[in-house]
Amino acid sequence: MVAGWGERKFWIAGLGWWAWLITLCVVGTGDDYMHITKRFGIVAVSQFPIHYMLSMKSAYSPLSLALNTSHEELNPYHRVLGPLEPIRRWSYRVFFTIHLIFGIIILPMLFFHTSALRIYILEAFGLFIYDIICRKLDTTTGFASITAIPNTNLVKLEIPIPATKQKRFTAAPGQHIYLSIPPESTPPNTSTLSIHNLLFNPFTIASVSATSITLVLRSLSGPTSKALKHLTTLPKAHPPISVEGPLGSTKSFPDLTSYDRILLIAGGIGATYILPLYEHLQDQMETHARSPDRVQLIWSIRSAADASWALKPEGRVPLNDDENVRIFITQHSSASEESVIPGSPTAIEMSDLKKEEVVVNARVTN
Repeated sequence: MVAGWGERKFWIAGLGWWAWLITLCVVGTGDDYMHITKRFGIVAVSQFPIHYMLSMKSAYSPLSLALNTSHEELNPYHRVLGPLEPIRRWSYRVFFTIHLIFGIIILPMLFFHTSALRIYILEAFGLFIYDIICRKLDTTTGFASITAIPNTNLVKLEIPIPATKQKRFTAAPGQHIYLSIPPESTPPNTSTLSIHNLLFNPFTIASVSATSITLVLRSLSGPTSKALKHLTTLPKAHPPISVEGPLGSTKSFPDLTSYDRILLIAGGIGATYILPLYEHLQDQMETHARSPDRVQLIWSIRSAADASWALKPEGRVPLNDDENVRIFITQHSSASEESVIPGSPTAIEMSDLKKEEVVVNARVTN
């Protein structure tokens, strides 16, 4: 499809569904104008239950359970049914707030509009309440350790997880959680405390231990990352942080070890997703008595300090000593930054590579 218009499969599904709904709107209506107008309204409202179901982010969503998938694979179909792309691109916060408020107030309005719509409204409302309950039950709060990574705008969080959820967190690499900041952890200088009650930000799980998960995020201009960055300045940064999940579709990935060669490429903070996959694949290769050289990782970062959080994975060979990992640094690094990744010079390419040069070098690197 045209760049920025989404994937072809979603358009095919959306147009096919649209054609089916138009058929339902006109078939059997005859020449009665009022009949066809009412049919359009009823058919439109009849889509509310599936629309709400496709928007559910809970791991216990009926569609997620039935199709053995996750919300990020279902959400594009939700967007096809109700596209608000211009607003979402302009400001996700405005989009989310309007989306939530409109989704709530329209239900009672339609419920009292006419009795013919009430069955669909009750179904949609039931799914909405079900999603809230599931997400609340799947949310845990723990006292997190929050630190700023030197010479970067990265923030590292270590959040304890209950033993009852440890198996779910270790079930698959590359999963993510939804993080929210409870009122007691909101920075005192925040202009409006209520905004954090509406923020549930997804973050990839960089690593999982027996008792905690580790997140690494880049602090930009968003209210959540700014609040977390502020918490790192506290004398004892162990505020309570709420986590929902884990979520993600990697648990249903095919067995990649059946391929002859596997090349993983990450850029910047995207390594929080790729590195767990790389480690998981290396473990699988060892389990199947296959050469670890079949899996290679290329990681492009701006500065050496951006890699410091990942260099010494627990119980593994340091990343800069791994012959199957190549890290490309695209900007000049100071001496203090370069010191964080000592090791084999073949593992780290220290240069001021431009983006185009990084791509070329990555292609020719064996």
